[in-house]
Amino acid sequence: MTINSRVTFCVDAGVPRTANLVRNESLDFPNYTVSVGSLLGVGLLGLRAGRAIAVDTEKGSLQKINVIRIDF
Repeated sequence: MTINSRVTFCVDAGVPRTANLVRNESLDFPNYTVSVGSLLGVGLLGLRAGRAIAVDTEKGSLQKINVIRIDF
């Protein structure tokens, strides 16, 4: 996955959601964006559909991110 990709993913086997992976967050962006400056965004960067990764949260626990689909 690369910046400006549209990704469908779930966190900790939760409800899937779709977002655009962006370089920087902005108040002008809609709610469905994830910045590569965030822990979630860094975790998604480089993943492929069907892959998963565990990332640290800001609270010190782990979240499993599962990539379901990627649209470029």
